[in-house]
Amino acid sequence: MVSVHSDEPEYVLKPTGDHVSFCRLLADECGADVVWSNHPHVVQPWEEYRTKDGRKSLIMLANGNTISGQRRDPQFSRPETIRDYTGEGILMRAEFERKPGGNVELKSFEPLLVTTLTAADGRYVLRFLDDGLLDALDRAEYTKWRDYLERRKKLMEEYLPW
Repeated sequence: MVSVHSDEPEYVLKPTGDHVSFCRLLADECGADVVWSNHPHVVQPWEEYRTKDGRKSLIMLANGNTISGQRRDPQFSRPETIRDYTGEGILMRAEFERKPGGNVELKSFEPLLVTTLTAADGRYVLRFLDDGLLDALDRAEYTKWRDYLERRKKLMEEYLPW
């Protein structure tokens, strides 16, 4: 696994071509099974990359803010503002298999979308951004947060490679 704190621009949803090429180079030439890059404070796409020697490598270009206090002032009426993207992150569940001879191979991976809510007392609450959270917010009659996060979830799903 190679972890990179990149110099990519902050708050940009699409990585530069140079950055994608650099991460692929790390997989190809350094033998990385996982390249985990970060810096932009927003989620950028990930990919299963087939290296030059035929291995599968997971490249995560930016996983956003897993636990963040950056979205301090959610734009409930305009959830598409770029700063609101700082409230989401990706946890990546990956499974590897040890092959004969000791080599490890990426078997599968699953991205899990998380979000940070601000509680009434100012604490940050990290939750999976899924239908279960939306239903819980609906039952609790937190309709402002529920509607906002439902739209945030759709926005994230529109540009990420689910």
